[in-house]
Amino acid sequence: MLLIPDRLLPGKPWPLGAHSDGLGINFAVFSANAERIDLCLFDPSGRRQIATRTLPECTDEVWHGYLPDARPGLVYGYRAWGAYDPANGQRFNPSKLLLDPYARRLAGTLRWSDVLFAYRVNSPRGDLSMDRRDSAPAMPKAVVTDDSFHWGNDRRPETPWSDTVIYELHPRGFTMLRDEIRADERGSFAALGDPRVIDHLRRLGITAVELMPVHAFVHDRFLVEKGLKNYWGYNTLGFFAPEPRYLSDTSPDELRIAIRRLHAAGIEVILDVVFNHSCEGSELGPTLSWRGLDNASYYRLAPDRRYYENDTGCGNAFNLAHPRVLQMVLDSLRYWVESFHVDGFRFDLCTTLGREAHGYDPGAGFFDAIRQDPVLAGIKMIAEPWDVGPGGYQLGNLPPGFAEWNDRFRDSLRRYWRGDGSQRPELAARLAGSGDLLDRRLRRPWASINYIASHDGFTLHDLVSHAHKHNEANGEDNRDGHGDNCSANWGFEGVAISLGSGEPEHEYLRRFGARDVAVAGEPPDGTHAGEAGVAADAAGMPGPRLADPAGTGRGASAPALALTGFARVMGGIPGALLANVSALAATPVPASRASATDLPLGAVTVLRPSLAAINRAPEAFDRPMPVLPERPAPAAGQDDDIWDVRREAFDVIARRREAIKRAMLMTVFCALGTPMLLAGDEFGRSQRGNNNAYCQDNEISWVDWSLAQTPAGRALTRYVARLIELRQAHPSLRARQFLHARTQLAPGLPDIAWFDERGGGLSVDDWNNPEGRALGLRRAVALPDGRIDLTLLLLNSSPEPLAFRLPAPDVDWEIALDSAHPSRPAARLAPVDPVVAATGGRAYELARHASALLVATLVPEVIR
Repeated sequence: MLLIPDRLLPGKPWPLGAHSDGLGINFAVFSANAERIDLCLFDPSGRRQIATRTLPECTDEVWHGYLPDARPGLVYGYRAWGAYDPANGQRFNPSKLLLDPYARRLAGTLRWSDVLFAYRVNSPRGDLSMDRRDSAPAMPKAVVTDDSFHWGNDRRPETPWSDTVIYELHPRGFTMLRDEIRADERGSFAALGDPRVIDHLRRLGITAVELMPVHAFVHDRFLVEKGLKNYWGYNTLGFFAPEPRYLSDTSPDELRIAIRRLHAAGIEVILDVVFNHSCEGSELGPTLSWRGLDNASYYRLAPDRRYYENDTGCGNAFNLAHPRVLQMVLDSLRYWVESFHVDGFRFDLCTTLGREAHGYDPGAGFFDAIRQDPVLAGIKMIAEPWDVGPGGYQLGNLPPGFAEWNDRFRDSLRRYWRGDGSQRPELAARLAGSGDLLDRRLRRPWASINYIASHDGFTLHDLVSHAHKHNEANGEDNRDGHGDNCSANWGFEGVAISLGSGEPEHEYLRRFGARDVAVAGEPPDGTHAGEAGVAADAAGMPGPRLADPAGTGRGASAPALALTGFARVMGGIPGALLANVSALAATPVPASRASATDLPLGAVTVLRPSLAAINRAPEAFDRPMPVLPERPAPAAGQDDDIWDVRREAFDVIARRREAIKRAMLMTVFCALGTPMLLAGDEFGRSQRGNNNAYCQDNEISWVDWSLAQTPAGRALTRYVARLIELRQAHPSLRARQFLHARTQLAPGLPDIAWFDERGGGLSVDDWNNPEGRALGLRRAVALPDGRIDLTLLLLNSSPEPLAFRLPAPDVDWEIALDSAHPSRPAARLAPVDPVVAATGGRAYELARHASALLVATLVPEVIR
């Protein structure tokens, strides 16, 4: 049992935090404005305070003391004495137990109570009042740790940036539904290191996992009161301690073991870190650590020093212009590199970290400190290059050594594949590595982190299943989350048609098509079609009038609108369907079908041939098809064939979605830059249309691994693995330098060139053609043996198949992968036929909403 002396020894002011030397523990904590700091010691449970001792010395604004004979495992906290003067930025309150900012492990959890606030909640004076109740019973405490760990022969993979493929995952949600993992380990770091999880990553070809925040964090009070949690974790309580909920056995070594196993598989570990703000919120937030230790030093205060600068949108912002705050950030980074062997960091709202007194500065102290630090040399650094403050959007304005999340890449790809006009110039710049933004100060293409989906927004599957966000589960009346997602539902809103599950027929029809023709001549936002402005005149059909697109004054019934909407969705083969719908308009509905939303009987015989024709079209979709619900028993008086028609309709829309997902994924992995894949997108994970699932620690956010076992899930996973394999096999897809067409690798063969479906270069008018939706990108890179690696990426976002005339010079192309035919093996393109040659060379037929990659290896002397 530890005998606690009456006084602490002076100890040393460094290192900050609590450190054991084998004979005792040294405590050191920064505060420039405190008048006194007390060390509070607790029993191992953290529930009972057993002693309080004042830190006896203060050196260079660091308070310190030494406790002889103390051992790792000691539980402690601080209390800080000083002025409580919020109007002048001082918020000392010794009644509030404070967590050590350098705590490496936590004991207990935060229990929300008014005692956590330094002021009296609901007082008429607000935060100017003072609460004198002890907060210790509601606070987690710090635990002194022994960080020794046997790393054996662990070595960082040190994957070159140009070869890196990032996989963004949530350390809890990634394995919560992985049934073969022990129940007590699911959602933990132990599960992350499970061999079956690692095997999945290896089969895909992933080289780095980017973990959403693993630092200890707090669940916001307003969420807890609504029965929700801060699932994402961007609400940090401690920058040195792993989040306790992610530890199945309470030991931080669990994360070290997972990292060692990932390294053994050649996979790097990147941490998403949140140094821009803390969990203490605005002036009305709780006092948990930094605010109580030295509010005026740790945070950026407004001119009225009672308030905070809030460039983060989270209530406060750390003041990295202060040397001790900057030291805390650098100490944390070095700790995770040295003690956990992590390979990189992704900085949330990185613009905030680069703010100086005059605003954002790429030469800010934060960047300079990182770039010169020998411990951090060679560590991957990724920035989220924006915040919500003035001048906060800084994409392309980070210093060398940093990669940047590229939201312009994301949005341009989404708009292009949605079929928006005037997208080719922007898309071309993004596919070329965003050199217009990043090619400065000797930066490289890898500096662009290219993604189609991330944790913040729709998953890939939701991107093609929802035209609008559906965040009702967040309890904010769907007001939260981005409103413009550049998404489309391709026929109906949602990820599945719940036939046979009790959904009313009229609701099905409304989702399926009625909304499709709400505006004459214009498809609704997010619902795309090959034809627009055509609706059946449903005169004589019973039922409510939902719209009057033709201006007849009569409107159309739900069945006709449903079928008309479906016809538009078909895109490439709309004519027959629209004609059939017109015929259906005159089809009477028997009296026995009182519901105006039932399909007319004639629909079965008229619509099915068109569906069959679409399903036969080889360029449209590839099997396997998604798993569909079983046929229910027909309702009384209901024609059993109606189910078949609707099932077939769902097949067509589901296949279209799968086709567009494949086209999007090929574009990501074939673009210059560093590709990033959101966990579960490789097998169709959905968040049910929620694009801001930050508070959904449940099946909305968790990765549903059962999807990986469906035929569609297996097929998409194989497709993604093939894309990554092709990327690694062809240096021209991951060029180490920006390509500007200034280098000729052979006569008529620049390092980069752009084409449309005619096979010729694009003129200014072609680039500015708003209806141009075909794009070809050819890249050439010299190999060490003198040969040339050549790739040709073909993109067609139009609703019609296109024959791409292949550009000169004619080479022996191999069709490596076609998104419309993902299961086809690679094959040589047929030789040039003399008749074809006379008309200008070979052509490749590319399906609508599809992409294809052609590859070749050349010897310059034999180019035709």
